[in-house]
Amino acid sequence: MEELAVAEFQLNKLLHQKEMLDIKRYTNTGGIVAVYIDMSPKIKKAICRWDIAASGSLPSCMRSCYKALYTVTNEMSDMAEKEHGLNPINHLRKAVCYLSLSHTHKFINLSLFFFL
Repeated sequence: MEELAVAEFQLNKLLHQKEMLDIKRYTNTGGIVAVYIDMSPKIKKAICRWDIAASGSLPSCMRSCYKALYTVTNEMSDMAEKEHGLNPINHLRKAVCYLSLSHTHKFINLSLFFFL
């Protein structure tokens, strides 16, 4: 069991290292503006689709950010349903989509902040 945990840790470490290389590549070719211009339509579309498969259309530097947003939002909805009997996922999806459409530059900059 310990060997499996170590192997999983190493795989995650390699994935994060690859993502960091992608971020460095983006920031070395025009800075955050280039990332914003390139990513804006892709991240908006993925967020508004709200489908984990949508992350496949994103560059790897944004894939884990999208997956984290998707996972955390769904987990919050599940917790709300357990505590209050109602699942707010549809409302949260619409809110996240709206925010991504109207404030993408903040979303992109925040995402990059966590990776850098």
